[in-house]
Amino acid sequence: MKSFAKLFFLSLLWCLNFSVLAQEYDASSNVYRSSWADGTWNGDHKFRNVYCVVFPQPKQALEKIEVFYNNNAIHLTRVTYSGEIMANIVVSSVSEGRTVGQEINNLLNIERRLEKAYQHDFNIEVLRSVFGPAIQLQIKDVAPAGNEAPFPLVRPIFRPAKPPIESMSIHRLFVRLPDRYEIAIFQMAPDNANSKTEAEMELQLIQMADDIVSSLNKCSKQL
Repeated sequence: MKSFAKLFFLSLLWCLNFSVLAQEYDASSNVYRSSWADGTWNGDHKFRNVYCVVFPQPKQALEKIEVFYNNNAIHLTRVTYSGEIMANIVVSSVSEGRTVGQEINNLLNIERRLEKAYQHDFNIEVLRSVFGPAIQLQIKDVAPAGNEAPFPLVRPIFRPAKPPIESMSIHRLFVRLPDRYEIAIFQMAPDNANSKTEAEMELQLIQMADDIVSSLNKCSKQL
């Protein structure tokens, strides 16, 4: 199975990026890495006084990275797992004076325009969550990085994708004023993937996304 490092290089060659709604992402900090002896991490993570969370399946975690982008306006936390899985939390500030409903509508319009531009099925839904309205995306064949930035800051698509599935990502976008969040769980499909594999990936990634949202809500109430 391909490593994420190799996939980053391959994504530069094989993925189609669109400039529509494009934003530049420049790292504004060092990459801070944490790793543990096998099976010893408890999953606890805190980002300043913004949020805290317990990542699911911590015994399967391999590494955690944190990095700021765009003059520290955007913060990305990524935990990589065995099985070519990564769980990402992206947080940034909502424009002053904007309500939760206004920000969700803005995000929803962006995702619909991206889906149209990509000509790729994002499976966009608006759900009720512990934080109010939330956008769910389910994207097939998305790559873990692009020319401009890593996933999920950018979401290039493998062109062509390996049938029946190259990869899958599940996203939850929601607002907890004064911040907006994106929870994005990604997995590369194994070489021998089939329709059953795809269904199993979907269930696992949805569960991980839901667990992170629930934990973030429960933990962050105590900040």
